[in-house]
Amino acid sequence: MTNTLTGTHAFDWITQFSNAFHGAQQTLTDLDRLAGDGDFGTNIASALRRTADGLPDREIASFATVFGATSRGS
Repeated sequence: MTNTLTGTHAFDWITQFSNAFHGAQQTLTDLDRLAGDGDFGTNIASALRRTADGLPDREIASFATVFGATSRGS
C-alpha cells in the first residue's frame, strides 16, 4: 500500500466527487432555499463544470494538474 496520491487517484477522486454532487444537487439546492437564497447547487455545478473543462486526460494527469484545475474551477 502506498501513501502517495497519484494523478489518476486525484482525477478519479474529483470525478467521483462531481458525480456524487450532481446526484445530490437538487436536494442541496432545496436545503439552501430554506436557509439562504437557493443558489448553492448552481454555483457548485458551475465550478465543477469549469474544473472538468480544465482537467487533463486521465492518463497524463498529475496531482498538480488535477488540483490546479480544481482551484481554477472555483
